[in-house]
Amino acid sequence: MDGKNALKIENIYIIMAKECKVCFNINHSSANNCSNCGEDLPDKELTVEEKLRIELHAVKKSKEILEIALEKAHDNTELEKKDAEIRSLNKKLEQAKKEKDTEIRSLNKNLEQAKYETDQIFSEKTELEEELFNSKKKKTNSAWIFILIFGIVVLGIVCFSLMTQLREVSNSKRHFEQKFKEIGGGNEQLKNKLNEVSDDNEQLKKQNQSLKNSLTKIQDVYPFVVDKVEIGNVDYYRNPINNFGTTLYANNMRYLEVRVHYTSILEDTKYLKMFYKIYQPNGTLILQGTSKTYSNDNGETITIYPGSDFFNFPGWGNSTISTYSSGTYRIEIWYNNMCLKSTSFTLY
Repeated sequence: MDGKNALKIENIYIIMAKECKVCFNINHSSANNCSNCGEDLPDKELTVEEKLRIELHAVKKSKEILEIALEKAHDNTELEKKDAEIRSLNKKLEQAKKEKDTEIRSLNKNLEQAKYETDQIFSEKTELEEELFNSKKKKTNSAWIFILIFGIVVLGIVCFSLMTQLREVSNSKRHFEQKFKEIGGGNEQLKNKLNEVSDDNEQLKKQNQSLKNSLTKIQDVYPFVVDKVEIGNVDYYRNPINNFGTTLYANNMRYLEVRVHYTSILEDTKYLKMFYKIYQPNGTLILQGTSKTYSNDNGETITIYPGSDFFNFPGWGNSTISTYSSGTYRIEIWYNNMCLKSTSFTLY
């Protein structure tokens, strides 16, 4: 299983997990008591956000299946190439047929001429035979017999040559006619198959458009999934004192900065108004002064790119001394009045 698929499955399992309301420990969906403090865990009801995430997972799987099917549908271009080759062969066959028809007509003319010459030879033969008969009667020179035999031999050779050529032309014509029939039948089958693939392709396009419409509706409500939240310690100029994801100590903290890793389902870059809240170990929201929350009421405009990426919220704290105490804090990431992620972190 690749990293992206594993991440998707992990997110689905996290949706079903139970969070302890006392110590905020994450427990298995089937647990009845917290594994950390023993507090009773009530059955969890899925929120609208969690139902949307499960539906999003199913929609993305369907999209992947349809994309594979569309890639297969694109293979019908090979059928179109075969159809073009068949049309080219048909043209060549028609040209060959015309050439052979021309040859046949020429041979027919030659055959008619040969028949005419044969008739003439037979006529001359008859005359020669009559003359031979008369010559025998008259006991003339035997040279006439030799002439008659020579003429008969020549006539036989000419007739045999013409008949051989005629048979070859007839066989060639039958061969091309049979080949034309075979190609014609194959072409019809390919056209039928191409029509079937075209119908399937149209159906897939309609299903893909319906899926895109559903995905657009989900993108408007839930444009990305928060994969991970990391905490870092930075100075006034946002230079790192402690890297994100490392162990942090309360007495060394200056500005606590939040990094959010996400996977976007958007197709284009968008600028979204984001909020976040940090709760102290005693469960109260961190305040600036007496009325303003740490994340500020106006939120932060965040650039969200397609695919997987991360962004940082500006930090809060003090440039010279730490304003944090040791303990386990909780942070929430909010968008469009929805809490996208809730997780805890510890300052030692």
